[in-house]
Amino acid sequence: MRPPHVPHGAQVVSVASVPRWTFLAGSLLLALFVFYCFWPLTRYFFSQDDFYFLEKASAGLRAVTAPHFNAHPGHFRPVTMGLYFLVMWPLFGLYPLPYHVVSLALHALNAILAGVLLRRLGISRFASWIAALLFAANVGELEAVAWVSCVQQLLGATFTLVALIRGVDALGTRGRAPVVGASVAYALALGSYEQTLAIPLVLMLWEWIHRGWRAALRACAGPLLPMWILLGAYLVYVLGIRGLPASGPYQMWLGAHVWENFREYTGSVFAVWLIYPYLDLPTGLRGSHIVWWTLIAWYAWRRKPKDLAFGCAAFVLFLLPVLFMRYHVFSFHLYIPAIGALYLLAGAADSAV
Repeated sequence: MRPPHVPHGAQVVSVASVPRWTFLAGSLLLALFVFYCFWPLTRYFFSQDDFYFLEKASAGLRAVTAPHFNAHPGHFRPVTMGLYFLVMWPLFGLYPLPYHVVSLALHALNAILAGVLLRRLGISRFASWIAALLFAANVGELEAVAWVSCVQQLLGATFTLVALIRGVDALGTRGRAPVVGASVAYALALGSYEQTLAIPLVLMLWEWIHRGWRAALRACAGPLLPMWILLGAYLVYVLGIRGLPASGPYQMWLGAHVWENFREYTGSVFAVWLIYPYLDLPTGLRGSHIVWWTLIAWYAWRRKPKDLAFGCAAFVLFLLPVLFMRYHVFSFHLYIPAIGALYLLAGAADSAV
């Protein structure tokens, strides 16, 4: 398979051009690493929202799908809040181990897919694997992996990464298979988690940065058109028919909380420091913010504003839906936006080497 893009003169090597045994061996080691790090979580029972979804699943198909197909404000996540538990409940009931094992497997798969995506985006093999390892080991992902109900973030990220990988292929080759693959993955992503709606925006931005705005517009009317149609239908249904929650923990509105949420999330995404309790740093300053400013300075010094803009924009676009929530700030909301942060880290490592 020919590489879909060659940004800034760098040669992009697709996974197909890498010896299969090398890719499989690296993927296996990464998966074993994830299971080794997170296996203690399998000793825990269910918690919080887990019981709600399991109770719905025990009541059958109508109970798990009805909350997503009505005119009442609420989440539209029929894949991860409904069908997933509908499949798992008859098989495992209240036995928690299989649920946790699936979560670990999804996290390992997402780490592998993150490395594949970075390769598609022009990052070297070494830097891609290092970034994938950091994603796999980041203790900031602990909530997403530990809570069974956070399969919404895990499976949503799986479909997001597949849609981005096949979307980059579609932009580069204009082939029918990658267009169909990217569109199907995007449809499943939209049914899993609302943060995934930014996928066509991220792909259009990628095309605009590396091929110009005319190429981006042509892509919107070409390989990205099915995604834009899906996004339009999704927004009409979620915003026009169902509406946004006006009360409760998921209440969404404009206000000072948007900036506070943004500061909190940017201060936590590079969560190496979460291994230790946060020190008493000045208000508004977290160790993660230091990493952000270091990356911005590095990309400015290396004169790579486009790469910096793409990574930051991908992070913000995937984070955008949760910035407006007033009372619901959790680290698992960073699981998908971490893709943009990984791109910046891997790109900086590449340029440093």
